Amino acid sequence: MVGTSLSKDQLNRLVEHKYHCEGESICDILFKNFWRISSLYIPTSIAPNTLTLIGLFANVFALCLLLSYGAGSVTSLVFVLCVFIYQTLDALDGLHARRTGSCSQLGELFDHGCDTLATCNVAFTL
Repeated sequence: MVGTSLSKDQLNRLVEHKYHCEGESICDILFKNFWRISSLYIPTSIAPNTLTLIGLFANVFALCLLLSYGAGSVTSLVFVLCVFIYQTLDALDGLHARRTGSCSQLGELFDHGCDTLATCNVAFTL
């Protein structure tokens, strides 16, 4: 076998892993109540990963818009709106998952993967 596999102890620790976020950003402090109230209006039939994906699409749309049309006043405004939509949906997906009892390690991985892509997109536009 090529490479190194995980030991039984390492696999057990991987299964038992629980994500824990520490600290608060300025956005968390300013928007926490907005996000909490907004999360109550999301139908329980919508999967949290759907929110994550829609947010990523908004982020990618913002990047494509800037690359296609440049940083004019209208495109910059739409870009800011798309990034706000992304950040809001990124906050709401976790709240919605906890509210509906649909938290999973796969959802966490999907969320963090989309966050990574979105962060690269925003950094690319700077």
